[in-house]
Amino acid sequence: MLAPARLLLLSALAACGAPVAPRAPDAPIARAEVMPDGYVALGTTRVGCGGMPAWGRLGHEPLTRFECSFETLSQALAEQGRARGATLVAGRRCQGKPGGALSCTATFGRAADERAAEPAGPLLSTPPEGSLRFETAASIRVDLEPTVATFSRRARLPDEVGEHRDLPVSHVALGSIKARCAFDACRSRDLRTSLRVAAGAFGVSDLAGVSCRETSHGSSCVATLAAPERDPERDALAR
Repeated sequence: MLAPARLLLLSALAACGAPVAPRAPDAPIARAEVMPDGYVALGTTRVGCGGMPAWGRLGHEPLTRFECSFETLSQALAEQGRARGATLVAGRRCQGKPGGALSCTATFGRAADERAAEPAGPLLSTPPEGSLRFETAASIRVDLEPTVATFSRRARLPDEVGEHRDLPVSHVALGSIKARCAFDACRSRDLRTSLRVAAGAFGVSDLAGVSCRETSHGSSCVATLAAPERDPERDALAR
């Protein structure tokens, strides 16, 4: 165990914002209601996201609006915690706001002596493979130009949204969608994922003609939104 004077010194350094080495993006991070004994606080943070937008013309909408949930914000806290060198997210408090917006606050912590520290609590879940980091999603903007007045089907996960070179003969075009980010803020594969995230949130089953480009000003991907004319999950004749 560390001597009391040494423990106080570490606490003082953490409180003054002494730098702590970041941890790997997939490093385990625990959660607890309060900061356990033997841990030092590394700072507090707040994360938030807006509610899902309605179908219609959209411009410059943050991608985080299309997958706004407490689980998403929990992953955001874990991301920020690892970046600050934390092994613990403590005192997490979340709330919802009108319009579907959500926010969470928490304090990050790290054991003063990793060798002697007791387990702090259950681990936060690891995001699915291939999913976007919250920081990356927050840097991506989505534009939508619908060609139909309304569209309403069940929301889909990104991996449920298909990609086609051309519009399938069994489908109708619903409009165009674009995902973009500033130079070096994301990659083309992130933007392709973003198209599926936003399309799936609206219940759109397919993307056609996905095209991406990178310039010195930024990166973007565009596609046509497509779906069967009849919903096969509601209309037996469409199956």
